[in-house]
Amino acid sequence: MERGVNEIGSGEENRDDDFSVKKGKTSAESNRAKNQARKKKKAQRQNRKKNRKQPEN
Repeated sequence: MERGVNEIGSGEENRDDDFSVKKGKTSAESNRAKNQARKKKKAQRQNRKKNRKQPEN
């Protein structure tokens, strides 16, 4: 008996695990990431401004 692609009798294996799908980020998660990046940038700008020497009169 030849074993091969058209094997009959063994039943069909469940191969769902071979094909994994990554779930997309929820909108809340992606918005949180965006907001964190925005706040980080703003903090950097504020720090740059704060560290600038002020001209003395």
